[in-house]
Amino acid sequence: MHECEWNDGTSGTVLGVAFCDENGMVTELNFNKNGLDGSLPAEISTFTALEGFVFSNNNLVGSIPKGITELVKLEHINLANNELKGSLPEGIGNLVNLVSIRFESNQISGRIPESIGTCVELESIRGESNELTGSLPKSMMNLKSISTLHLQNNHLSGVIPSELSALTDSLRKWSHLMQSPVTFVYFQPK
Repeated sequence: MHECEWNDGTSGTVLGVAFCDENGMVTELNFNKNGLDGSLPAEISTFTALEGFVFSNNNLVGSIPKGITELVKLEHINLANNELKGSLPEGIGNLVNLVSIRFESNQISGRIPESIGTCVELESIRGESNELTGSLPKSMMNLKSISTLHLQNNHLSGVIPSELSALTDSLRKWSHLMQSPVTFVYFQPK
């Protein structure tokens, strides 16, 4: 039995399974505002057809499972407004179809992985209000489609790489937001 054939015994649907493909494989999970506790299960990596998942506005703890980097069809990740800790998985660059990632208002720490620059379809990164440190990876210059980049209220430091500031009009339009030569409003420390 495929996961799209699961049912709750009453309504015939499965809470959280938003969409399935023609082969009966789950392509989207949506658990927004479900009052979930605990950690994200490592088994999420078994949903190989997954294109998007939303676990925002819950009480999730622990770290982001490294297995999500095996879900190469992922286009959208939303983990906003939880209590997640740890760092972004190093293998995030495997997600070459990723269009948006939201992990704002958690306790994610560490550096933004250099591999993020291989996510060339990425249009939106929302990672504000976390514990991120270090500087932006120069590989982000490869993100030619980026139009939303929110990283304020972290512990980021350094200058915006010149490769990034000259990247596209979508980034140039932010130049008026400069506060000083080493501070950019989207990277304002806590």
